[in-house]
Amino acid sequence: MRAFTRALTVCLAAVIVAGCGWQLRGAGMEGLSGRAVAVTAPNGLSTLERVVRRELNALGGRMVAEGAGEQSLELVSENQNRRVLAKDDRGRAEEYELTYRLSYRIGTPGSDTPPRSMVATTDGTYRADGNDALAEQSRRNRLVESLRVEAVRLMLARLAAASPEQGQP
Repeated sequence: MRAFTRALTVCLAAVIVAGCGWQLRGAGMEGLSGRAVAVTAPNGLSTLERVVRRELNALGGRMVAEGAGEQSLELVSENQNRRVLAKDDRGRAEEYELTYRLSYRIGTPGSDTPPRSMVATTDGTYRADGNDALAEQSRRNRLVESLRVEAVRLMLARLAAASPEQGQP
């Protein structure tokens, strides 16, 4: 009876953890270890390119010159959209939702198959502060950086799942 209770408790804990969306960071990205990826980006995306380089290196992959990698990753654009979530009794914003969108293409250099366009979207919230604009901007900037890293990790997970021969997941 005790073994049954223990097994039931373990199963219940697993269901609760899985149900809340918890997961190990970087889990399932073993496919990038040792993989050479040619990353290209327009001039305005140097910050994003640095984040991609850092996260790719952390996963064991490496950035190479355009056309030289097993796969190509083209960073197309990034944008943010902000909307008011809550207002106070005077109609001033109290909380904002920020949506970060990263557009990119995954392909294989020298392949006849065109690169596949994809989008990674993340969102989060931050509190507004009508009395301290600098603090509010600081919270927004930290959230943008966090959302950018999360979107890059989603993108790299899709890259890891993509077959180098096909350039597509």
